[in-house]
Amino acid sequence: MLLFDDVLTTGATSKEATLALRKAGAASVHVVTYARTLSKV
Repeated sequence: MLLFDDVLTTGATSKEATLALRKAGAASVHVVTYARTLSKV
């Protein structure tokens, strides 16, 4: 399974989607992200 996420902020959405897909029977899930937010230093 290939999961596309436009922006990765905390990763919570990708994590929950991955868990749901695995629970539904997906053998593996790969996440592709176009951009991510940077934390303030």
